[in-house]
Amino acid sequence: RILVMTFTNRAAQELVERLTAGSAPNAAQIWAGTFHSFGLEILRKHHHLFNLTPQIKIADLLQQVRLLAGELPNLRLNYFFRLRNPHDWLPGVLKIIHRLKEELIFPDQYAAIVQALPAVEEDVARERGDIVTLYRAYEAALRRDGWVDQPDLLVRPTLMARDDRPTLAPFLEQFDHVLVDEYQDVNHVMVEFVKL
Repeated sequence: RILVMTFTNRAAQELVERLTAGSAPNAAQIWAGTFHSFGLEILRKHHHLFNLTPQIKIADLLQQVRLLAGELPNLRLNYFFRLRNPHDWLPGVLKIIHRLKEELIFPDQYAAIVQALPAVEEDVARERGDIVTLYRAYEAALRRDGWVDQPDLLVRPTLMARDDRPTLAPFLEQFDHVLVDEYQDVNHVMVEFVKL
């Protein structure tokens, strides 16, 4: 009844191999995997709670760019509109969006943070405003089309457990202990995920 979360599949596999080779008692009852694989397991087992299909669609970077590029004609941008090829600048915007999600900062919260910041150059203000717009559109498109991105594998279960713990409790409470390999490398959502 031990959950071990790592950053790589290789680390998880090596851990299981060492436990098995060392004849650790009940080694088979240890669930070892990456943070994201555990999050994916929650989404798969409880897909209906997240309005997803049992076959979770995980958007890679190319799919994310396509998804957001498809939203551009419907958006009013003040900074990025000047840039010609969205495939050149959308990956950078998605990196910012992913970082915000990993800090559990969502579009409306980011908009409030931007508003509270001291005045900046007009271009910087426009860029921040566009990131808010793009973030909202991106999240709406993911939900509409039934996709999740890499951060969602942790963000969505974390939010569900925080906001409605009894729904996921039977799954989460099957573990008595949680061990994290390389804990010093975790980000905010991972810390919250471990607290589940």
